[in-house]
Amino acid sequence: MKEIKSTFVDRFANFVCDNEDVSTAQIRSDLQEDGVNVDGFMGRVRMLVAEQTSAAIRANAEIEITKARERNDDVSRQVSQYSREELLRTYLAAQSGQMGHSGQEIALAARNASGDEPDTEELQALIHDILRSRDQDKQS
Repeated sequence: MKEIKSTFVDRFANFVCDNEDVSTAQIRSDLQEDGVNVDGFMGRVRMLVAEQTSAAIRANAEIEITKARERNDDVSRQVSQYSREELLRTYLAAQSGQMGHSGQEIALAARNASGDEPDTEELQALIHDILRSRDQDKQS
């Protein structure tokens, strides 16, 4: 069915493009003379274009979601290999702004919220968030 739709759209596009010098009103009139219900026909074309556009958007979104998950997993693996000293060093670097503005905000908010030095698990979660925010800032 998709081949038929694609072929139909291709033929229709070629018909319209081959007649660039013909007005839309004239094309409409020619189609009506050939017995085509132009309004119904255009409704079907719009629906077909909308379906194909929607499918392309969903496919692109799925690709982006997969990439984001992979980046998130990469950061998780990286952070899980940090020693406590590396975590603390990264945390302090973030507080001083060396990990970007968003990283600094995350680190300062965490410091202000607890007042105590975070444990290793909390540090891992914080560093994960800081690194992900830095990646997102780079992509923006």
